[in-house]
Amino acid sequence: MEDILWNKILTTYNKFFAAWVILGGLAGYFWPHLLLPLKKHLDLFVAAISLNILGLILGYVVGHLCRFNMLRKRALSIEIGMQNAGLGSVLALKHFNERAALPAVIFVFTCIFTASLLASLWSQKIRS
Repeated sequence: MEDILWNKILTTYNKFFAAWVILGGLAGYFWPHLLLPLKKHLDLFVAAISLNILGLILGYVVGHLCRFNMLRKRALSIEIGMQNAGLGSVLALKHFNERAALPAVIFVFTCIFTASLLASLWSQKIRS
C-alpha cells in the first residue's frame, strides 16, 4: 500500500521536479538582484499573467463556440495563450533596445510556464 502511494506521488511530481530544482537554484543565485526588479516591474508581471490567462480562456471559449472536440479546444487554448510571445521579444530587441523587450520577455516566460502547467494538468485528466 505504501509503495503504491509513493509511486503515485513520484509519477505525479516527477515532471515538475526538474523545473522546481532549476527555478530554486536560479532564485537562490539571483535573489539579491531579483527583489528590486520585481517591485519595480510588478505591473508588468500582473499584466503578462492576466493577458496570458485571458488568452487561454478565450481560446477555449472560441473552440467551444466553434463546436470543436475537447482536444482541439485545448490546442486552440494553448495556441492563443502563447500568442507569438517569442516573436515579440525578438522584434523588440531588433528594432528597439533591451528595455523595450522587457515586457515581451516577461510574457514569454509567463506563457511557457502557464501553458506547460495547463498541458500537464490536461494530460493527467486524459489518462485518468
